[in-house]
Amino acid sequence: MRLNEFAKNVKETVGAAGPAYEAKVLKAMAAAQVPGLQFEGDTGAGYSSHGAGDIEAEYNGQPFNIEVKASINDQMGGGSIAFNGEKWRPSAKLAAGTEIEDLALIIKAAEGAEPALEAYLKELKTKDPVEFHARNDGIPFVAEYNAREELKASGHHKAMNRIVTLDQRYIAGLYNKKNVFYIQVGGAGLFYLGSNPLGLDVPKFEGTVNVEMRLGFAGTKVKIPGRDDTTARRAEYRCIGRMKTQAKSPYTLDDPNSIRKLFGQS
Repeated sequence: MRLNEFAKNVKETVGAAGPAYEAKVLKAMAAAQVPGLQFEGDTGAGYSSHGAGDIEAEYNGQPFNIEVKASINDQMGGGSIAFNGEKWRPSAKLAAGTEIEDLALIIKAAEGAEPALEAYLKELKTKDPVEFHARNDGIPFVAEYNAREELKASGHHKAMNRIVTLDQRYIAGLYNKKNVFYIQVGGAGLFYLGSNPLGLDVPKFEGTVNVEMRLGFAGTKVKIPGRDDTTARRAEYRCIGRMKTQAKSPYTLDDPNSIRKLFGQS
């Protein structure tokens, strides 16, 4: 890739998704000028539009697609997630600000909360006003103040607050399905995911994704039909994913010299 093409590419990439660290990696890859290394960032409208990682690359004609995370404690999207009794779906904010693969990890974690949610709603439907609470069949839902307090006391609220850990096997499997076998992590370097098709001298990725989920109530008042009562509130299931690793690679794609050494050019 020529440097003027690279500059245009970075401008488009940052404008589409704002990944400053990805832009740094692209700049380093361009500066390294490794023969046989061709690449471009995900310049589509939204995340993962190409379907092959944040950076689509080739080395001597072989795919070298790369997922890019900014740090060893990288946030992977945050917002609320809904359940209609059958299927989990992200809020518009969560969907718009989260990569497709990261969103899949969050939804996978949320699936484990279904028994706790079912137990919460079952108990809520026994609380006054019963007819009002009977309308709830998923989340978001609406609950009256006293009912909320009783469910806190009984431990049903706490059971909804969870941290789910997904290990590298699930992470690698998810990305490998999209032909992504390498991950660049800011402060840690380059790793392979699951397998190493290019045979690069980099370690296997060892890490987890922790998805933190908690039940929260919005401040907006909700009127209970037939009662002069606005103590009901809308409940949301708020979540945030974070990728964590303590691994360290001898090579990193955010340094031109390291890239050249990785490919035997210095």
